[in-house]
Amino acid sequence: MENNTQWKAYGDINPLDHGGVWVMSDEEKNGTAFKGCYYLKKFIPETMEIINAWVDIKDDWMDKKAVQEFAGSEGEEGQEANERYAIDCLEYHGYHELQGESTTYNTMEEVEEELKNCGIIID
Repeated sequence: MENNTQWKAYGDINPLDHGGVWVMSDEEKNGTAFKGCYYLKKFIPETMEIINAWVDIKDDWMDKKAVQEFAGSEGEEGQEANERYAIDCLEYHGYHELQGESTTYNTMEEVEEELKNCGIIID
C-alpha cells in the first residue's frame, strides 16, 4: 500500500506493546465505488503477527446483526461505527474470510518497518 494513505488507529495507546488495529477507507484510496469498504491491519504482539484484511461492510453474506451482537455494537451509526463494524467483522469472521493474510515477523524492527511502509507511524 502507498504511504499517502490515511490510517485510523483503534485499540491500545501502545499498539506495539499491547496490540492495535488500523482502519483505512478504500473510498479514500480508490474512489466512491468502494464506499463502505475498508482495509484493516491488526498487530498481535504475542505472536509478532500482522494481519491484513479487506472488508466490504455492505456484503450481504455477513450477518450484520450477529456481528453487532457479538461486539455489543447494535444501533451504532456513522463513519466511526462503520469502521468499528469492519473491525468487528475481522474479529467475528477471521481474516481468512475477509480476503486477508497473516505474516509473522522475527523482530519488532521488522514489524515497525512493515507498518511504516504502509504509512502507519508509531511514535
